[in-house]
Amino acid sequence: MTTSPNIDTESKKSRVAALYARVSTARQEKEATVESQIEEIKDRISGDGHTLSETNTFVDDGWTGTMLERPELDKMRDAAASGRFQILYVYDRGRLSRELYQQEVVINELKDKWVDFISLHDAPADTPEQKVLQMMQGVFHQYERIKIAERFRRGKLYKAKTTVINGHALYGYEIVRIPSKTNEQREEIRKYIVSEDEAEIIRKIYEWFTEEDIGKREITRRLYQQGILSPKGKKRWGKGTLNRILSCDTYAKGVIYYNKSEAVQPKKPRKHEKYKKFKKSSRIMKPYDKWIPYEVPPIIDEETYGKSLKKLDYNKKYATKNRKNEYLLSGLVWCECGSKRVGDPGGNGNLYYRCADRIYKFPIESNCTSAGVNARALEPVLWEAFVKYLANPSTLKAYARTWLESQSQRNHVAEAETERIQAKVKRIQEEEERYNKAYGAGAVTLEQLQSLKRETSALIKRYKTQISQIEAGKKLYGKITSAQVNALYKEAQSVLQSLNIADKKKVLRDSVDKIIVAGRKSVEVWIHLPTKKFTSVKEGLYVEGRNRRPAKRWEIDAV
Repeated sequence: MTTSPNIDTESKKSRVAALYARVSTARQEKEATVESQIEEIKDRISGDGHTLSETNTFVDDGWTGTMLERPELDKMRDAAASGRFQILYVYDRGRLSRELYQQEVVINELKDKWVDFISLHDAPADTPEQKVLQMMQGVFHQYERIKIAERFRRGKLYKAKTTVINGHALYGYEIVRIPSKTNEQREEIRKYIVSEDEAEIIRKIYEWFTEEDIGKREITRRLYQQGILSPKGKKRWGKGTLNRILSCDTYAKGVIYYNKSEAVQPKKPRKHEKYKKFKKSSRIMKPYDKWIPYEVPPIIDEETYGKSLKKLDYNKKYATKNRKNEYLLSGLVWCECGSKRVGDPGGNGNLYYRCADRIYKFPIESNCTSAGVNARALEPVLWEAFVKYLANPSTLKAYARTWLESQSQRNHVAEAETERIQAKVKRIQEEEERYNKAYGAGAVTLEQLQSLKRETSALIKRYKTQISQIEAGKKLYGKITSAQVNALYKEAQSVLQSLNIADKKKVLRDSVDKIIVAGRKSVEVWIHLPTKKFTSVKEGLYVEGRNRRPAKRWEIDAV
């Protein structure tokens, strides 16, 4: 027990007492719950003959002991400064802080305000020797915190390495518990299996994103309309959630990792709050060799996952930004040195594609000496050459047929989806029949039957709406004919002549990999067209003369 010098002369007098209790949520079993601390302290205060009011009861539940900034601790210190109590009781010194020097700060602060300090589970400190002993106990409190944290960390790693999975299952999976067959391993084995309902949603999201080519905003709308809840049970799906699902390689590769990150104190906290329950509220990735892999069943194929990554990269690369000037070839032009070329307005009103290495390193001298290229000279000539190449009948018809075939293949996917939904409807209808029989047997009341039927009717209605939408989409695609190919070819020819700059950008980004501009000497265009067999064609576009105005019409020579 720790007391101030006058505690012996006044110990028999009834005084106003206060209590402070704290426990960090993660270690309640080790530290005893807040309720048990409070109960023991109240018994001690009553036994000592002191009075305790609710206003002098200060409790920080779920707060770390590594920081002094805690709401109830601050209130207690303010109350001590204002003279609201004369003696403070705690379960042990570690409730004030896990750090010894912080414990001493608070205890000395109380002593300066003539407030006595009593710890129920620490040695008394009535003499200098006892005070040193109590400080040593404070050191052990700090050591205990480190020891518990290390034991907890090593225990989780050991479990992870022996296939005892920790934490929550990734969306699309669930953890099943399998009793251990050996006597040595006390804990049951936990294994990842596919959660079919969630996996179906994941496949649907990937199909919409990669096959139907719709954006994340439209996916969010569809999920909301179909009443599909987010992984956290919310009606509205966030874009961040969709991004994580569409870029998660676990769904394709069948490998999930534990121990990927660790908690750290944030350098630039997003919220500047006075009180924080956790000091380490941010996370950083650990080196790859520290990750612990688990094998899990894949949900989608790697081809679908690759398409998703490619589209995510495309969206990031060509994201709409608030640009003052329009560049037709934005994101496609590269310099001969290997760096990208970026749009840069000139002082004379012209727009240029300049080497990014030279711009971003300025005023440091760059190794690249390639000159800028006038955008208004390059863009129309390149577009004209591109349209001429694309409008070739054999090329465009092959492109049209491939597109029609890809759309036709969606019928097979749609049929499988329809069959899956119809099976669900059948199960619900069978469930309704069981409810009717239960009502006939007197097992359920009429009110219960009506309530159950309202739920099943709503589900059937929702599923039938989905089937109608799928069937409507199937009608758009039938057997491919030459007439369809020719019609699409003629339409494409017409459209190519009337595109605005936004549509031209879309066409180029879908067909061009990169445009390499070597100063004022040459231009190489790397094109890919989704014909029946995927091909990558290198087209050399050569220009002579100044880059402000083309002195010679560009020639297209297949290399």
